[in-house]
Amino acid sequence: MKLRTVAEAVTATASGQPMPAELQEHLAAAVQAWQTGHRRGPAG
Repeated sequence: MKLRTVAEAVTATASGQPMPAELQEHLAAAVQAWQTGHRRGPAG
């Protein structure tokens, strides 16, 4: 997913437009992966 596409979609969402389902799913998975890694800490 291109950064420009994400930036445009997030900006549109902030303006009240719905977020595309593909991006919403991608962001949810990314946050979940980040949280999983964050809980383990830097040592893994």
